[in-house]
Amino acid sequence: MSEKQRGVTLVELVAVIVLLGVIGTGLVNFIGGSADAYREVLRRDEVAQVGRFAIERVSRELRSALSGSVRVSGNCVEFVPVLAASLYTDMPIAGLSAAADSFSIVSTVVPSTASRVAVYTLDAADVYGGSSHLRSFDVATASSAAGETTYDFSAPAQQFPEQSPGRRIYFVDQPV
Repeated sequence: MSEKQRGVTLVELVAVIVLLGVIGTGLVNFIGGSADAYREVLRRDEVAQVGRFAIERVSRELRSALSGSVRVSGNCVEFVPVLAASLYTDMPIAGLSAAADSFSIVSTVVPSTASRVAVYTLDAADVYGGSSHLRSFDVATASSAAGETTYDFSAPAQQFPEQSPGRRIYFVDQPV
C-alpha cells in the first residue's frame, strides 16, 4: 500500500526562502525610500518655516516704518522705525510761521529713546536728503499743559519744509 507523503521537500523549502528574501528586499527598499522621502519633506518644511518666520519679521518691521523711508541698496533694506505718532498743534512750517525753538503736540506717551521727529515725509529724499523733513529734539524738555505737550528742538530756530495735511507728527528712531 502506498501512503501519501506529507511535508515539503528541501527544494520547495529553499524556493520559498528565496522568494521571501526577494519580496522582503523589495519591501525594505520600498519602505526605506518612503522613509527617506518623508525625512526630506520634513527638512524642506523646516527650511520653509525659517523663511516664513524671516519674511514675517521683516514684514512687521516694515509696517512700522516711517512713510517714504524704505529704500533698498544692493542686498540691504534700510528704513526709519516709528516709535510713536501724534497730532501737532503748533509746528514751525516754512512759509506759514517763523522758525521756532519748540513744537507742541496733543499729549502722547513718547518713548524716551525718541530723538527725532518727522512731518509729512513722502519719499526717501524727504527722509534722507538735504531738505530733510526730520528734526532732532530733546525728549527730556517735555512740558505739559491742558492736554498739550511741548518739546524743544535740539538746535535753535527750526522749521519744517511742509505742513502735513492731517497734522501728523512721527517720533522716530535712527535708520535700521
